[in-house]
Amino acid sequence: GKLSLRLIGAFQLVLESDHRLVNVKNKKARALLAYLAMQQDLSAPRTKLANMFWPDCTDANARHSLRQCLVSLRKELHGVSPDLVQVSGETIALDAQFIE
Repeated sequence: GKLSLRLIGAFQLVLESDHRLVNVKNKKARALLAYLAMQQDLSAPRTKLANMFWPDCTDANARHSLRQCLVSLRKELHGVSPDLVQVSGETIALDAQFIE
């Protein structure tokens, strides 16, 4: 379903069809959604995200942590909007048709 992302005040991800709040527990997952939503094309390179969110890790560990974050996020969005986060090659993006 289509989601509304509210970044002013507390982070809120709301399913538009029934105004249900979607609980995204992981702080880095919330930050990832917020960062992608603020990008003009709703996307960012995987390497940039890994280094930004896990700056003290080696590249390999940062990329692994990003993968784990994405797995966690997909689980939380599975019953709500499973296609919101798109991963293709070296890019991670939000699908504009599912987010407002």
